[in-house]
Amino acid sequence: LFLLLVGVIMFLPMWNVIVVSTTTALEASRSGVHLWWREFSIEGFRYVFEVTKLARPFLNSLFVTTVGTVIQVLLASFAGYVLIQRDLPFKNGITSFIMLTMMIPGDLTMISIYQLNRDLGLLNSYTGLILNGLIAGSSILLMRNYFKSISYTLAESARIDGASELRIFAGIFLPISLPGLATVFFMDFVSRWNSITIPAAILTDESMYTLPLKLKAMILSTSSVSGTAQIPENAIMAAIVITAVPLLLLLLIGLLVSGRKRKQNEDAAWFDEKRGVFVVADGMGGHLAGEVASQMAIDAVRRMAARHKKPSVDLLKKTVLGAHERIYLHAQGHAECAGMGTTISMMWRGGGYMYIAHVGDSRIYRLRDGHMEQITQDHSLVGELVRAGLLTPEEARLHPRRNIITRALGTEGDNTPDLLAADIRPGDRFLLCTDGLTGMVRDDDIERMLLDSKTIDQAANRLVEMALDAGGSDNVTLILCTGEEGKPWRRD
Repeated sequence: LFLLLVGVIMFLPMWNVIVVSTTTALEASRSGVHLWWREFSIEGFRYVFEVTKLARPFLNSLFVTTVGTVIQVLLASFAGYVLIQRDLPFKNGITSFIMLTMMIPGDLTMISIYQLNRDLGLLNSYTGLILNGLIAGSSILLMRNYFKSISYTLAESARIDGASELRIFAGIFLPISLPGLATVFFMDFVSRWNSITIPAAILTDESMYTLPLKLKAMILSTSSVSGTAQIPENAIMAAIVITAVPLLLLLLIGLLVSGRKRKQNEDAAWFDEKRGVFVVADGMGGHLAGEVASQMAIDAVRRMAARHKKPSVDLLKKTVLGAHERIYLHAQGHAECAGMGTTISMMWRGGGYMYIAHVGDSRIYRLRDGHMEQITQDHSLVGELVRAGLLTPEEARLHPRRNIITRALGTEGDNTPDLLAADIRPGDRFLLCTDGLTGMVRDDDIERMLLDSKTIDQAANRLVEMALDAGGSDNVTLILCTGEEGKPWRRD
């Protein structure tokens, strides 16, 4: 109740602005707080566009804010990525200098901003509006901290595969950091959209005015020397509402884009068709910790595949236990990753067999002669109950404790992988998947889809769609491949 009261009090001024902006000029001039309409009218909005010509400042602000924010976020991302490099000299000194610049009040730089733009010929120009404030220390530090939360082994693994730094940055770190990028974009957009200091310092041409600068000019001109009102109050309030619209739309877009997806994708997957190696992992833990754990497991498999040519059960066991040790030690040394862990289900094709290592409740299926069978066992509470005959597979799929796993990498307790060598026959198909698929789609429906689909690509697409249509409460990650060298397919 208290929070509701606080919310009402905070919203009250904006509500007053909305009511005044949509009433008549006479009613708007009435003193006091306007909580409801006595007379509804949009004449204030007509006035600001027809008389004060607000459209031009609006478009000016929209252009310089959008372009400037995009460039600003890219530069902050580049700088943040550079600051996490382990071999960067004077890294702490550079970071401290960036923090120092954030302590300088912006008003103290007004004169120098004007002089610099005057000397460079940037007064009354879009270029000047965009370039000024392009480097934001807060944005750089935010991206640096976000990048630091990502497992550095991702970059090391990519370098092993010969990836350039630009490819690592653009292909690995940026996609993982979309929530951070969105946060920085929103913050920088709001800051630029509402900025009045820089426009006031470099603009004298009214046709170049941004929306906040135009709004300030309108407010200052509401009363003449004689005291006669120049611009109606409802028009002033209408201009304020128009100023807030893009920010509200940006927030709404962010809420809609998030949709039904989870905030983090803790699944990871990788395959190398040439070497015949396939692996999926489903992480668990706090903020980003599950994502780190699953990626560390994938990285261990990538390193194994890069160093060895022939599969063996012992090699797979050594790889999985090594991944467990690294994940466990990483969690012990990083408080934000405490309690993290991951499942792993991997296959390595060779010599007529699929060599398999498995921990957790991700699954591997084999489709043979029109019948699909699960060739891994779920290391989960409901899996144990099914094997004991206390639950049916369908009851287990819907059980409220179906997410409790009894074996995982990086956690205390049993982490021994199940190891086997499954024989391969012509026409065999294999499916590796996380519980985002099997928790949403019944095994017989998966089997039917695999049998009905003409291509592997079609089957994989349909399986993902089925899981999302069933509710999409978890990330869906799968790899579908043939027993013989062919075309694998994976989708998140």
